[in-house]
Amino acid sequence: MRTTKTKLAMKRNLASVASRKRGLLGSMILIALLLIITSVMSLGVDYAHLAASRTQIRNAADAAALGGAMQLYKDPSTCEAYAKTLAEHNIADGIKLKNFSDQVIVTATTQAPTTTDLGKVTVTIDVLLDDLISPIFGRFSDRIHCVSVAGGTGTVVRSFEDVLFPLAVSIDFKPSGVKGEPSTGSLADAINGSKLLTIYINSQKYKNGAWTSFSTKNTNANWITDAIAKCLGIQSSKYSDVIIPSVHIGVDDIFLNNGVAGQKDLADDPFYSKLTDGRTLILPVISGDPALNQSRLCIGMVAVKVLAVTKNDKNGVVETLVVQIMDTAIPGIAGTITATGNPQWDTALGEATPAVVKLLQ
Repeated sequence: MRTTKTKLAMKRNLASVASRKRGLLGSMILIALLLIITSVMSLGVDYAHLAASRTQIRNAADAAALGGAMQLYKDPSTCEAYAKTLAEHNIADGIKLKNFSDQVIVTATTQAPTTTDLGKVTVTIDVLLDDLISPIFGRFSDRIHCVSVAGGTGTVVRSFEDVLFPLAVSIDFKPSGVKGEPSTGSLADAINGSKLLTIYINSQKYKNGAWTSFSTKNTNANWITDAIAKCLGIQSSKYSDVIIPSVHIGVDDIFLNNGVAGQKDLADDPFYSKLTDGRTLILPVISGDPALNQSRLCIGMVAVKVLAVTKNDKNGVVETLVVQIMDTAIPGIAGTITATGNPQWDTALGEATPAVVKLLQ
């Protein structure tokens, strides 16, 4: 009898021990699962944090490389510093992307254009970012490395929207003897010669330039003014945010308009100061007399910097722009410009029409 009771007690003790072991094992499994879940969650949070930061850094590198590539055609000696400055205008994870110790390293290198290569700009951004949750597992930071390369891909044949300034200039028309002045050379003469041109825009008889609404024929009276404001970066509730159409060289006709309202704005600040601050404007090129209320085929594009402006104080309008023809590159589609059939024009347009820049990497 006693033996039976002893055996039962032993069985109960063994069952209790086994139960405690199972409980301990379950607790250990639960703790392990919690650790695994916490680890996965921390990795997920930090991964999302790093992914968002990487996108910001990549966008900054892309913008800096594109801007540097465009500057490469204007002034190669300044494009590296220009690209780094563009990068500095960006922030990733609350950090300004400017060289700072080991945390942020921004570099820019260039390959200058040659007769056989259109050149490129490479921007590299390295940023050391603090992890958010991983430090509890001993991982405190990660380094993000982004490289962007932008360069020329050929001559532009079609501009993107919001690139062109709404003033068309004639490749061949020569305003001769304007108000007793010596004859003015044509755009083709300037491209092949001094690189300087006077654009007359306020005379029915003598002008070699005219305001244009591009492929949009029926625009309201303020469209030219709004487009000028957009191109010059002037923001005000007075001006509408118009879309400047893209233009396909050798395909698109552009409409020539009366831009007196725009001319009056150009004669005064802030337009006047913006116009003469050294910025590069991209103008569509036509042929022949730029008569108002007519259309002309766009045969090319030319980049200019305004050096001087003459105004008619009596009428309060800009009469002429003295411009310097510039080398530059713009966002657009590259290709082969349609020949005009005039060798002098084709040579001039081949030299003056901007290159296209795009991201290469």
